[in-house]
Amino acid sequence: MSTQVETAAGAAGQEQDTMTTTPLAPQLDKTLVAQLVSDAQASGLDIDGENGLLAQLTKLVVESALEGAYCTVGEPRFHG
Repeated sequence: MSTQVETAAGAAGQEQDTMTTTPLAPQLDKTLVAQLVSDAQASGLDIDGENGLLAQLTKLVVESALEGAYCTVGEPRFHG
């Protein structure tokens, strides 16, 4: 199952900011996200699903967060 996402900035005649600020995500670049979605769709990659764009991005974000969870002396900051 593939989810279609509108990638055109300013859809429906409204100009949109390219940056979004929320309490959970201080800065998201809408242009970058739109480009990722467009590239995924152009290459035939599903947006959702087990191996889709969202799953791949989630994996990269989690891996990056885990790499940052270690102090310079190699001790985990998070215990679980």
